[in-house]
Formats: sequence, C-alpha cells, structure tokens
Amino acid sequence: MSFENAESVAQELKMFTENDGDIYRQSTTPILKNLVTKRAQGKYDHELAAQAFMYLAEAGARKYAREFDRDESRWHAIFPVEVRRQVAAEWRDEFEVEAKLGNYDHLLPKKYQKKPTAKTKAAKKKDERSLAAQAGYHDGTEWANETNPSRSEVNDLLRPGHVYPDESLINALESTKLAKVLGISVRDVKNRTNAFHDACGSYNQNFQLAATRFLDAMEGN
Repeated sequence: MSFENAESVAQELKMFTENDGDIYRQSTTPILKNLVTKRAQGKYDHELAAQAFMYLAEAGARKYAREFDRDESRWHAIFPVEVRRQVAAEWRDEFEVEAKLGNYDHLLPKKYQKKPTAKTKAAKKKDERSLAAQAGYHDGTEWANETNPSRSEVNDLLRPGHVYPDESLINALESTKLAKVLGISVRDVKNRTNAFHDACGSYNQNFQLAATRFLDAMEGN
C-alpha cells in the first residue's frame, strides 16, 4: 500500500474517515457535541480541540487498516502521527468555521440553544442562496468562455428534475469544500438536506444565467 506523498496520505485518511457512517455516528458526532458545548460554556481551547480530533484520526486509521491492510496493528505505520496531526488540525479549523456560522447549534444542549426567529431563518436562507448563486454565476461564466457552447447546450443545462450542479463538481470536491462553494454546512452536504437541494438549484439557475448572458453578448442581443 503506497501513496504519492504525505499530502495524499493525509487526504486519504481524511476522506475515508469523513465518509464512513459508523465513524461519523460513533466518533465524529460525540466530538462535535463536546466541542460545541465547551464553546457555548466559554471553555473551548484551540489546542485541546486538535487533540480531540486526533482520537477521530486514530479511529479512521484503525478502520482503514482493518479494511484495506487486513492488519489493524499497522494503522500507525500507514498513517504516521504527523499525518494524523495534520488531519486533526484541518478538522479543528473546519469545526471553528462551522461553529461560528452556527452550523452545529443543533448539537448543543437545549439550555444553550438560541431559538431561531422567522427573521434569522429567512436571513440564513438568503445568505445560502446568495453564495450558491455567486458560485454558479462564476462557474457558468468560466464554462461559457472555455467551451463557447451552443444555445441548445445552454438550454439543456437545467433538465427537468435536475437538482444538482454538474456531477463532475460533486465528485471532484470533498464535502467540506463543496459546502464552502455552496455556502451551506458540511452536514447539509453529507445528508443531502433541503438546504443542499435549494443551494444546488440556485447554483444551477445562475450557472445557466451566466452562460445565457455570455451567448447574448456574443450574438449582440
């Protein structure tokens, strides 16, 4: 079992761990609950948070070794401590961004939860659509410039029932990066929630809008 470089080793561990449902339920969720609660209590520690995610990295490394190497005892050799520290630090940093956005508030004990008002819900939805729209318009403009599409190709961008951005985008980006592109939480991406579908719809519509405007400009309309 070999990897191209240390970065590819780290990404393999990160993606494997993030996409394992059992690990998410048994390890990731309890860690997130613990950290977001400490944050609400004013007891959150930046360095200790990375240590908490080291336990998650170990859980992922052990299961990976068990499934792909058939020898769980080699987990620390496949994913050395410096690799696990890198992945843990990335998870810690991602957690802090998501927590500031309130995307883990649902994991808080009730006494720390702020009851959302209709106004805050509407504002959050508007922000999500705005970010997804910007990403779609940007990507649509780049696509049109690179491919110089026909009018029929642009009209076919939104097929009936088509709710995702181009499948190549979904497959190319890991959950965290896709969440940032669409302006939603990682949880929404992984669980394909209504927020995910709404963001994808906004992305698609603005992707097509940008491509259409490109054609209009080329044709002098």
